[in-house]
Amino acid sequence: WAGATTCLAPASSQWFVGGTGDVTSKGVLNLVNSGLGKALVGVTVFTENGAQAEQVFAVKANSFSAIGLATLSPGSKLLALHIVPQTGRVNAFLIDERGRGLRALGGDTVNSITSPAKSAVIPAIPHVVAKKKPLPHTLRILIPGEVGANLSAVISSTDGTFAPAGVDGRFIPAGKVIEIPLNLQMATGKFSLSLNSERPFVASVVSQTLSGGKSDFVWSTSVPALAPSSYSITGLAPLLI
Repeated sequence: WAGATTCLAPASSQWFVGGTGDVTSKGVLNLVNSGLGKALVGVTVFTENGAQAEQVFAVKANSFSAIGLATLSPGSKLLALHIVPQTGRVNAFLIDERGRGLRALGGDTVNSITSPAKSAVIPAIPHVVAKKKPLPHTLRILIPGEVGANLSAVISSTDGTFAPAGVDGRFIPAGKVIEIPLNLQMATGKFSLSLNSERPFVASVVSQTLSGGKSDFVWSTSVPALAPSSYSITGLAPLLI
């Protein structure tokens, strides 16, 4: 499998919506301390059952620490992580890799979200049709806090713009990680998902795909509004969406 990671400066807060802590999990949270002193990093895990107590990890100067997702929250299926450095210059990176026995189930990097917001756009979600059957997508969403809200959703693709059934208008309870399937019937291509709510939220989409004829998956995350930018793009077939 292959993934791309957004390169960011050390941040005061990072949210990751992705990964699992169940028996298939081989995922890792990497905490990178680029400072000259020891860093203390607070990690709060949200699951399908709610928020867990904050865990604090120490990372030596100019080094990194790799923490297994199954260690952070054993047995949990749906994870969202909030990373808050208490001291030091820290970046966090999440790798979601899964397997069952000797069988690899795929993997991808999960890019971070700076903070919860009332609106989000996930602009480039890959859609694959294999043997005339569309491979599934799942929206994972978390509203931190104690008050839930209704969610509005719009999908934009080359086939047009529409509100996905089962997602648009759905009530999202607060404090728990929720997954909602996106049942799409469309040709192979790309699409975007725009989300709005009365309460700030964090969200991402996991999509089943094929890589070299084998099962794989891709995490798509929300991005800030487009501004004048420079991009260093590599790979065999880069595509700007």
